[in-house]
Amino acid sequence: MKKHEVELIIIGVIMGKEQILYMKIYKDGTLIRSGCGGMPTVPISGMTVEGSKEYWEQLIAFIDEKIVETPIVYQDENITQPLEYFIAFFGESSNGETGERAKWTKTSGVRFLLDSNTNFRHPLLGFIDSFAIKAAEITNEWYFDIMMSAIYNLQPVHLNGTFVSMPKSEEKEKQEFLSLYVHQIMENGPRGWDIVKIGNGRKYKTTDGTELTASVVNNAGKVSINFFEKVDLGTADQRLMELVSLLEKEGNTTPTESSGLTETTTSEGKHSKNWWEFWK
Repeated sequence: MKKHEVELIIIGVIMGKEQILYMKIYKDGTLIRSGCGGMPTVPISGMTVEGSKEYWEQLIAFIDEKIVETPIVYQDENITQPLEYFIAFFGESSNGETGERAKWTKTSGVRFLLDSNTNFRHPLLGFIDSFAIKAAEITNEWYFDIMMSAIYNLQPVHLNGTFVSMPKSEEKEKQEFLSLYVHQIMENGPRGWDIVKIGNGRKYKTTDGTELTASVVNNAGKVSINFFEKVDLGTADQRLMELVSLLEKEGNTTPTESSGLTETTTSEGKHSKNWWEFWK
Protein backbone atom coordinates (compact mmCIF):
# COMPACT_ATOMS: atom_id res chain seq x y z
CA MET A 1 0.00 0.00 0.00
CA LYS A 2 1.19 3.53 -0.79
CA LYS A 3 0.85 6.61 1.38
CA HIS A 4 -1.17 8.51 -1.26
CA GLU A 5 -3.78 5.71 -1.23
CA VAL A 6 -4.54 6.08 2.50
CA GLU A 7 -8.00 7.49 3.25
CA LEU A 8 -8.45 6.32 6.84
CA ILE A 9 -6.06 6.11 9.80
CA ILE A 10 -7.02 4.29 12.99
CA ILE A 11 -4.94 4.81 16.15
CA GLY A 12 -5.30 2.76 19.30
CA VAL A 13 -3.64 2.41 22.71
CA ILE A 14 -5.13 -0.26 24.99
CA MET A 15 -4.01 -1.22 28.50
CA GLY A 16 -5.58 -4.48 29.67
CA LYS A 17 -9.23 -4.00 28.78
CA GLU A 18 -9.04 -0.21 29.05
CA GLN A 19 -9.12 1.69 25.76
CA ILE A 20 -6.83 4.56 26.69
CA LEU A 21 -7.08 6.28 23.31
CA TYR A 22 -8.96 5.38 20.14
CA MET A 23 -9.15 7.58 17.06
CA LYS A 24 -10.36 7.27 13.46
CA ILE A 25 -9.35 10.08 11.11
CA TYR A 26 -10.63 10.16 7.55
CA LYS A 27 -9.27 12.02 4.56
CA ASP A 28 -12.71 13.68 4.11
CA GLY A 29 -12.44 15.29 7.56
CA THR A 30 -14.52 12.80 9.54
CA LEU A 31 -13.13 12.41 13.05
CA ILE A 32 -13.92 9.92 15.82
CA ARG A 33 -12.19 9.94 19.18
CA SER A 34 -12.58 8.45 22.64
CA GLY A 35 -10.25 8.74 25.60
CA CYS A 36 -7.58 11.21 26.66
CA GLY A 37 -4.51 9.02 27.07
CA GLY A 38 -4.68 8.22 30.76
CA MET A 39 -6.21 5.79 33.23
CA PRO A 40 -8.92 5.42 34.37
CA THR A 41 -10.27 6.06 30.89
CA VAL A 42 -12.69 8.87 30.11
CA PRO A 43 -15.80 7.03 28.81
CA ILE A 44 -16.90 9.78 26.42
CA SER A 45 -16.53 9.67 22.65
CA GLY A 46 -17.52 11.91 19.78
CA MET A 47 -17.84 11.89 16.02
CA THR A 48 -17.87 14.76 13.52
CA VAL A 49 -18.82 13.87 9.94
CA GLU A 50 -16.83 15.59 7.18
CA GLY A 51 -15.42 18.28 9.44
CA SER A 52 -12.11 20.10 9.27
CA LYS A 53 -9.46 18.39 7.12
CA GLU A 54 -6.62 20.08 9.00
CA TYR A 55 -6.30 17.13 11.40
CA TRP A 56 -5.84 14.74 8.50
CA GLU A 57 -3.32 16.99 6.78
CA GLN A 58 -1.21 17.34 9.92
CA LEU A 59 -1.19 13.62 10.71
CA ILE A 60 -0.60 12.27 7.20
CA ALA A 61 2.40 14.62 6.93
CA PHE A 62 3.77 12.91 10.05
CA ILE A 63 3.72 9.49 8.31
CA ASP A 64 6.76 8.21 6.42
CA GLU A 65 6.08 6.33 3.17
CA LYS A 66 7.99 3.27 4.42
CA ILE A 67 5.68 2.87 7.43
CA VAL A 68 2.68 2.41 5.14
CA GLU A 69 4.55 0.14 2.72
CA THR A 70 5.88 -2.26 5.39
CA PRO A 71 3.29 -3.80 7.75
CA ILE A 72 4.69 -4.98 11.10
CA VAL A 73 3.02 -7.17 13.73
CA TYR A 74 4.81 -8.14 16.95
CA GLN A 75 3.60 -9.92 20.09
CA ASP A 76 5.45 -10.73 23.31
CA GLU A 77 5.59 -14.43 24.18
CA ASN A 78 4.53 -14.02 27.80
CA ILE A 79 1.86 -11.44 28.56
CA THR A 80 0.32 -10.98 32.01
CA GLN A 81 -0.84 -7.38 31.66
CA PRO A 82 -1.39 -6.63 27.95
CA LEU A 83 -0.45 -3.29 26.42
CA GLU A 84 -1.34 -2.75 22.78
CA TYR A 85 -0.33 -0.03 20.33
CA PHE A 86 -1.51 0.07 16.74
CA ILE A 87 -1.85 2.27 13.68
CA ALA A 88 -3.93 0.93 10.80
CA PHE A 89 -4.16 2.39 7.29
CA PHE A 90 -7.04 1.80 4.88
CA GLY A 91 -7.59 2.83 1.27
CA GLU A 92 -9.29 2.19 -2.08
CA SER A 93 -12.93 1.50 -1.32
CA SER A 94 -14.71 -1.03 -3.56
CA ASN A 95 -18.21 0.39 -3.02
CA GLY A 96 -17.50 4.04 -3.71
CA GLU A 97 -17.93 5.01 -0.04
CA THR A 98 -15.07 6.66 1.80
CA GLY A 99 -16.64 7.00 5.25
CA GLU A 100 -17.88 4.53 7.85
CA ARG A 101 -19.66 2.44 5.16
CA ALA A 102 -16.59 2.01 2.96
CA LYS A 103 -15.35 -1.43 1.97
CA TRP A 104 -11.61 -0.97 1.87
CA THR A 105 -9.54 -3.12 -0.45
CA LYS A 106 -6.08 -2.07 0.76
CA THR A 107 -4.80 -2.16 4.31
CA SER A 108 -1.51 -1.82 6.15
CA GLY A 109 -0.31 -0.93 9.60
CA VAL A 110 1.82 -1.51 12.66
CA ARG A 111 0.74 -3.42 15.77
CA PHE A 112 2.60 -4.22 18.97
CA LEU A 113 0.97 -6.41 21.65
CA LEU A 114 3.24 -6.32 24.67
CA ASP A 115 3.40 -7.08 28.34
CA SER A 116 3.28 -3.84 30.31
CA ASN A 117 6.71 -4.68 31.78
CA THR A 118 8.24 -5.64 28.45
CA ASN A 119 11.90 -5.15 27.63
CA PHE A 120 11.10 -5.05 23.92
CA ARG A 121 12.28 -1.97 22.05
CA HIS A 122 11.75 -0.99 18.45
CA PRO A 123 12.03 2.38 16.65
CA LEU A 124 8.43 2.10 15.43
CA LEU A 125 7.19 1.63 18.98
CA GLY A 126 8.55 5.07 19.76
CA PHE A 127 6.95 6.36 16.59
CA ILE A 128 3.50 5.03 17.48
CA ASP A 129 3.85 6.55 20.92
CA SER A 130 4.68 9.98 19.42
CA PHE A 131 1.99 9.65 16.76
CA ALA A 132 -0.71 8.87 19.32
CA ILE A 133 0.33 11.88 21.39
CA LYS A 134 0.34 14.08 18.28
CA ALA A 135 -3.11 12.87 17.22
CA ALA A 136 -4.56 13.59 20.65
CA GLU A 137 -2.81 16.94 20.88
CA ILE A 138 -4.08 18.37 17.58
CA THR A 139 -7.66 17.30 18.39
CA ASN A 140 -7.67 18.52 22.00
CA GLU A 141 -9.89 21.56 21.32
CA TRP A 142 -12.33 19.37 19.39
CA TYR A 143 -12.42 16.85 22.25
CA PHE A 144 -12.95 19.65 24.76
CA ASP A 145 -16.08 20.56 22.79
CA ILE A 146 -17.18 16.91 22.91
CA MET A 147 -16.76 16.93 26.69
CA MET A 148 -18.77 20.13 27.11
CA SER A 149 -21.51 18.74 24.89
CA ALA A 150 -21.65 15.49 26.87
CA ILE A 151 -21.50 17.00 30.36
CA TYR A 152 -23.57 20.18 29.89
CA ASN A 153 -25.61 19.44 26.75
CA LEU A 154 -24.06 22.40 24.93
CA GLN A 155 -23.75 22.58 21.15
CA PRO A 156 -20.39 23.86 19.82
CA VAL A 157 -21.27 26.72 17.47
CA HIS A 158 -18.64 25.75 14.88
CA LEU A 159 -19.27 21.98 14.74
CA ASN A 160 -21.93 20.54 12.46
CA GLY A 161 -22.72 16.87 12.03
CA THR A 162 -21.35 16.04 15.47
CA PHE A 163 -22.51 13.19 17.71
CA VAL A 164 -21.59 12.41 21.31
CA SER A 165 -21.70 9.09 23.16
CA MET A 166 -21.53 8.64 26.93
CA PRO A 167 -22.76 6.02 29.42
CA LYS A 168 -26.08 6.90 31.02
CA SER A 169 -24.92 8.75 34.12
CA GLU A 170 -26.10 10.76 37.07
CA GLU A 171 -24.91 14.37 37.40
CA LYS A 172 -22.32 13.39 40.00
CA GLU A 173 -20.82 10.79 37.64
CA LYS A 174 -20.69 13.31 34.80
CA GLN A 175 -18.71 15.68 36.98
CA GLU A 176 -16.36 12.83 37.87
CA PHE A 177 -15.80 12.18 34.14
CA LEU A 178 -15.06 15.86 33.63
CA SER A 179 -12.68 16.03 36.59
CA LEU A 180 -10.86 12.96 35.27
CA TYR A 181 -10.57 14.53 31.82
CA VAL A 182 -9.24 17.83 33.19
CA HIS A 183 -6.68 16.03 35.33
CA GLN A 184 -5.39 14.00 32.39
CA ILE A 185 -4.94 17.17 30.33
CA MET A 186 -3.04 18.76 33.21
CA GLU A 187 -0.82 15.67 33.56
CA ASN A 188 0.42 16.49 30.07
CA GLY A 189 1.54 19.97 31.06
CA PRO A 190 5.23 19.11 30.39
CA ARG A 191 4.23 18.31 26.80
CA GLY A 192 2.63 21.72 26.39
CA TRP A 193 -0.99 20.77 27.00
CA ASP A 194 -2.79 23.60 28.78
CA ILE A 195 -6.46 23.25 29.72
CA VAL A 196 -6.82 27.05 29.80
CA LYS A 197 -5.53 27.46 26.24
CA ILE A 198 -7.55 24.49 25.05
CA GLY A 199 -10.92 25.56 26.41
CA ASN A 200 -10.87 29.28 27.11
CA GLY A 201 -13.07 31.23 24.70
CA ARG A 202 -14.76 28.19 23.11
CA LYS A 203 -18.31 29.07 22.11
CA TYR A 204 -21.49 27.06 22.56
CA LYS A 205 -25.25 27.28 22.28
CA THR A 206 -27.83 26.03 24.74
CA THR A 207 -30.93 24.11 23.66
CA ASP A 208 -32.87 27.40 23.56
CA GLY A 209 -30.25 29.06 21.31
CA THR A 210 -28.48 31.18 23.94
CA GLU A 211 -24.79 31.64 23.06
CA LEU A 212 -22.28 31.00 25.84
CA THR A 213 -18.51 31.45 25.99
CA ALA A 214 -16.31 29.18 28.08
CA SER A 215 -14.00 30.73 30.66
CA VAL A 216 -11.36 28.33 31.95
CA VAL A 217 -9.25 29.31 34.97
CA ASN A 218 -6.42 27.37 36.59
CA ASN A 219 -5.81 28.63 40.12
CA ALA A 220 -2.82 26.77 41.59
CA GLY A 221 -3.96 23.42 40.20
CA LYS A 222 -7.69 23.92 40.76
CA VAL A 223 -9.49 24.31 37.45
CA SER A 224 -12.87 25.94 37.02
CA ILE A 225 -14.87 25.94 33.80
CA ASN A 226 -17.54 28.61 33.63
CA PHE A 227 -19.89 29.73 30.86
CA PHE A 228 -20.92 33.31 30.30
CA GLU A 229 -23.70 34.68 28.18
CA LYS A 230 -22.83 37.20 25.50
CA VAL A 231 -24.37 40.53 26.50
CA ASP A 232 -24.67 43.95 24.89
CA LEU A 233 -22.21 46.41 26.45
CA GLY A 234 -24.90 49.02 27.04
CA THR A 235 -27.10 46.44 28.73
CA ALA A 236 -24.17 45.20 30.77
CA ASP A 237 -23.41 48.73 32.04
CA GLN A 238 -27.02 49.15 33.04
CA ARG A 239 -27.06 45.79 34.83
CA LEU A 240 -23.84 46.68 36.65
CA MET A 241 -25.29 49.98 37.87
CA GLU A 242 -28.42 48.19 39.08
CA LEU A 243 -26.29 45.60 40.89
CA VAL A 244 -24.12 48.25 42.57
CA SER A 245 -27.22 50.16 43.63
CA LEU A 246 -28.75 47.02 45.11
CA LEU A 247 -25.58 46.13 47.00
CA GLU A 248 -25.28 49.64 48.42
CA LYS A 249 -28.82 49.36 49.78
CA GLU A 250 -27.81 46.10 51.44
CA GLY A 251 -24.67 47.71 52.92
CA ASN A 252 -22.19 45.89 50.68
CA THR A 253 -20.44 47.98 48.02
CA THR A 254 -18.27 45.22 46.47
CA PRO A 255 -19.70 42.72 43.98
CA THR A 256 -18.34 39.27 44.88
CA GLU A 257 -19.43 37.02 42.00
CA SER A 258 -20.25 37.34 38.31
CA SER A 259 -23.94 36.89 37.52
CA GLY A 260 -22.98 35.25 34.23
CA LEU A 261 -21.82 31.99 35.80
CA THR A 262 -23.79 28.95 34.67
CA GLU A 263 -21.66 25.89 35.48
CA THR A 264 -18.48 25.17 37.41
CA THR A 265 -16.25 22.15 37.85
CA THR A 266 -12.96 21.74 39.70
CA SER A 267 -10.09 19.29 39.40
CA GLU A 268 -7.22 18.72 41.79
CA GLY A 269 -4.07 16.74 41.07
CA LYS A 270 -4.16 12.95 41.46
CA HIS A 271 -1.54 10.56 40.23
CA SER A 272 -2.19 8.55 37.05
CA LYS A 273 -0.09 7.08 34.29
CA ASN A 274 -0.23 8.24 30.70
CA TRP A 275 0.19 5.87 27.76
CA TRP A 276 3.83 6.72 27.08
CA GLU A 277 4.77 5.77 30.65
CA PHE A 278 3.68 2.16 30.33
CA TRP A 279 6.59 0.82 28.30
CA LYS A 280 9.47 3.11 29.23
